[in-house]
Formats: sequence, C-alpha cells, structure tokens
Amino acid sequence: MATARWHQWPDLSDVLTLWKAKMNPSLPLSKLSLSDKAKEALHTHIDTVGLDSWRFDHSANDQCTAYKLLGSIGLYIPDELFCDVHSKYALSSTDRKPVKAKISSAIYTRCTRIYQCLRGTDHRAGKRPSKDRYIGWEDVGCVSWIKLVSMHDETDKNKRFGDAPGDIHYRLVLNNHETTSLYHTHFAGFGIPQCSAAEENLDKWFHINSPSPLDPALSDTCLYYKACGDDQSDWFIIIISTPEQQSMAWHYGHKRLILFDGTFGINSAQSLLFIGMAINHENKCIPIVFFHFTAWKTSAATHGDYDRPLLQDLLNRWKQAMGKNDAGEDFEIKVILTNDNT
Repeated sequence: MATARWHQWPDLSDVLTLWKAKMNPSLPLSKLSLSDKAKEALHTHIDTVGLDSWRFDHSANDQCTAYKLLGSIGLYIPDELFCDVHSKYALSSTDRKPVKAKISSAIYTRCTRIYQCLRGTDHRAGKRPSKDRYIGWEDVGCVSWIKLVSMHDETDKNKRFGDAPGDIHYRLVLNNHETTSLYHTHFAGFGIPQCSAAEENLDKWFHINSPSPLDPALSDTCLYYKACGDDQSDWFIIIISTPEQQSMAWHYGHKRLILFDGTFGINSAQSLLFIGMAINHENKCIPIVFFHFTAWKTSAATHGDYDRPLLQDLLNRWKQAMGKNDAGEDFEIKVILTNDNT
C-alpha cells in the first residue's frame, strides 16, 4: 500500500506568503453575533490587553505546529480539519479570494475564516437573528473569536489522487490486489482463517464431538448442526438462535403463530435460509430463529431443493433444542405460516 503526502507542494517558493501588514487584524464586528454588552467588553479587552496573533511559514515544522494548534482549539476547516462536535468554536463566515503564484501561472485560494465562541453567541444579534436559541451551549458572555487566514491549492489533491481516502496529512492509494489482503487481515483478526474452506471453519466451531468456537457464546447460539457429507443428497444444516431470541421465542412464539420467510441462494454456496419470526406486543415481526441449509449437490434449482418433510424435521429439532420453560412445558407451536411450494 502506497502512502503519499498530499499537503506537500512541489515548489513552496511559488506560493505567496501572508502579508505582514495583516498581523494586526481589525475587529470583524459585522461578522460576530454579540450583544451590546459583549461588544463593550470586547473593546475594553482589546484596548487593555490586545490581540494574540501567530504566523506560520511553509516549513514542515511550522505547518505541523499550526495543525496542532488549530486541532487543540477544535477549529473546523473543510477538507482539512474535521469538525469536532465538542468544540465551542463555530465557523461564522468564510471569504475566498483567488491569488496568483509568484512565478508560475498556478492559482491559489486565500481563505479568511471567522470563528466565534458559541458560549458568547447572541442568537438575537448578527445577520440572522432568531427569537429562539437553537445553540447547545449556554450564552455566558464569552467574547472569544478567531480570524484564520490560510492559503490552499484546492485542485492539487484531487488532480493527483482523485477520491482516494485519507486524512489531513496522507492519501491512501491501494493496488488492485490489496483489497483481498485487507479482507483476509480483517477476518484473521477475528480468528477466521481464509486459507481453509468455509465448511471446514464451521465444522471446527460447531462439531458435536469437540467444538472449538471463536467465542463461547457461539455454542449457546447454535441449536443444531449437521455437516455436509460426501453423499450427493446430503444437506449442510445449522439452526441458529441467540439466547435473547430464544427468550423472545418463549414469550411471543410459544403456543402462538410463527411466520417463516424463505430466502434462496444467499451466498456463493447457493444455500437457503428460513427466518422464523414471532409477532410481539407492538404487532411487529421479530426474528427468533434461523434455519440455514444447503441444496443438494445434484440440485438444478436452489429454490426447489427443500420439501415439507425437511422443514418439519428442522422444526422438530428446533423445538427439541428449546427444552422446557420454567413451568416445565415443552416448546409448542400452534400455527406455522410460510410459502413452501415451488
């Protein structure tokens, strides 16, 4: 996997520097939503204390320092710094101006952004006043604001790397074969080997004699398992129901109506899945069990490779695995509703 810095210009000497005269910015009162009392306090602060200002050049150290500072404050810069929902600074206005490079014909964009602390934003002031305060932070009279001027080559990153994913420092460019490698690495983290067949993994996890599941909870979820044999008419069968689903089955399915919905050819093995559902107190269907089985190896049509005796056998095995309730009753189904014809 290749990584490339997309904030690195080929020739930084071609980029204009910020004017030194702008190191003492004027107060952008027209772009701040402040009460009259807050404006008075802000003027008093500027007259007595002054304003803090920082200037960063194009060197790697200065740029890293700038990113750390802006990130620590929680400023949001579109396509540069992500929006931190915990930040009290909101972007108030953005002005863009195209500027020419020093030497080449390249065009850059100088952005001037004004941020204001939400703890001092007066919703009744500014260009868009409102009667109601739709701001999550309480107005405590904070007069903090930030003016940020930055230079951007907005076409460079898209021209060189397109829609390649990444963050504010790097873009990630994957080779064609690396998606498979990432897929294998992801599942290997869960203990699922990709060098063995799926049926071998399932047999290792659920074999009746010596199961070795990835998680002990899998044993409580598998109510019945049958590996597929060598016979052409053998089925692979697994019945899955979590402890929570088993509890819901007793509560909403015992001595009641059960609905079964069949789905065919759900994976590359062309297996079948029947989802058992009960109707809860809100009159909504909730899944309580999954019957998953493969078609015969000689079957020409997956959707036609099951019959009523097979479904009846699966129902009996499920009922047997459900055991008894606290009253000593066996799990009982009054009515089954499904479309088992082909």
